[in-house]
Amino acid sequence: MVPKRLTAAACAAAVLIMCSACADSSDKKSTRKKAADKSDSSVERTVSDGEDKSSENSPKNDQMPLMTASQSENMTRLCDFLQSDSYSLRMTYTDAEGKNTDIYRVVDGDNYYQLQKNDVGQSGSIRKDGQSYDFDFVCGICRKSSADKLDSLIETVVSEDLPATATHIDGEDAALYDVEEYTYTGATYIAVMDICFDKDTGMPVKYTTTYLFESDDDLVEQRTFDELLPRSAFINSDETPTDGEDKPGEVDTSVIDTAFIDQLTDFDSLTEEQRMGYCKAIFVTAGVTDDELEGEGFSEEKLKNISYEDLVYLVYNYGYDNEY
Repeated sequence: MVPKRLTAAACAAAVLIMCSACADSSDKKSTRKKAADKSDSSVERTVSDGEDKSSENSPKNDQMPLMTASQSENMTRLCDFLQSDSYSLRMTYTDAEGKNTDIYRVVDGDNYYQLQKNDVGQSGSIRKDGQSYDFDFVCGICRKSSADKLDSLIETVVSEDLPATATHIDGEDAALYDVEEYTYTGATYIAVMDICFDKDTGMPVKYTTTYLFESDDDLVEQRTFDELLPRSAFINSDETPTDGEDKPGEVDTSVIDTAFIDQLTDFDSLTEEQRMGYCKAIFVTAGVTDDELEGEGFSEEKLKNISYEDLVYLVYNYGYDNEY
């Protein structure tokens, strides 16, 4: 079975949106770190046993469509949207266990803001004036980040011009939407992405990503597009605002404001003793028990050097009577 911690980390990760970077499920700490720090486009493309498996999960040559991602008008238009200077989107992410996370992203030039909200609380990432941060309101912490943009598997599929495949396309989806599928081979896993576009407008509706591991069950995630602005990137709109109203589809960049960061605790600046004390206080408030910490391999001494990712994972997975 795919470790529960992998999906929990993906939900709590600061850079989630289109991606939840997965890795070898036997390396749990590496998985959590990649889910929080990297996007799918940064996953190494090295030859491994996982790549050998791709031939088992790909369609036969005579079934392989000739189209590639760069030849798909729908995919390239979506990729162009995600690489544009100004846009916003709202999305619902559903993990392998059926838990939902609402995602809101705003991009304005080199600046961005992304917020994830689920049953536990809110977390995200922000960049303004060359400074990037990850933040988590549940734990009350933040940290500086080296991320200068938010990438996605969609952009990787197009940039690498992957050929279309047809291994997981759902028949019901195919009847309702224009469905395109692409298979990305990572170092220790294979990701099969089925993306649905509106037949009339070409607007993306949702996409499902199935991660195939060597020794675990498949992990299936779904992301539903709730709002994409400006709409003119996909649909020409002749809507006219009335006096005093914003233009329809206008991107609200006011959320890209780092003032709130000063109200959070800089996790990286804490000493070992401060970190241990802070974490113990958070665990008491959240209801994370000593038995749960011990089960995850965290002794009191180890809390002195606990990572940002591990703290967030423990609180989201065990805190507030919620096993997310």
